[in-house]
Amino acid sequence: MEPESKIKLQLSSFDQALETTGFLMVLILWGFTLFAYFNLPATIPTHFDALGNVNNYGSKATILFMAAFATLVFFGVTVLNKHPGIFNYARPVNKENTEQQYKYATRMLRFLKLTIVIVFILIILLTYLTTNYGIKEPGIWFILLIAGLINIPTVYYIIRSIRAK
Repeated sequence: MEPESKIKLQLSSFDQALETTGFLMVLILWGFTLFAYFNLPATIPTHFDALGNVNNYGSKATILFMAAFATLVFFGVTVLNKHPGIFNYARPVNKENTEQQYKYATRMLRFLKLTIVIVFILIILLTYLTTNYGIKEPGIWFILLIAGLINIPTVYYIIRSIRAK
């Protein structure tokens, strides 16, 4: 590894807030998942098509697996984010821009892992509401919301990284 890959980034207050919010969202994810699990019937919708129509049913244990997967991704990305020197970058990283590129990349991953947990909360909420309250399938807006939540911050930080001097 090059010497600049060993830089230890200091978290800004905004980055610390993102980390704290992400961790709190994981706790909310588990709190709501357990609440939903004990208040759902044995069979629940487990898959929605691109238009939001339910097209598969299965065990309510599925929401436990979803929460576990989201938690694993969250903490996996947290560990990965401590090693920005191994990331791929849109621009060459050199001694002059290393710190800025690392800040953009690690902040993008903080947003992404927070977004992933929020998306799983929304999916479990949708499953809960569809099952217990007969809420109609969400339609295309749900897919667009998820795509926006994931892609907007990612594209924003990639553009900032490319434009960085």
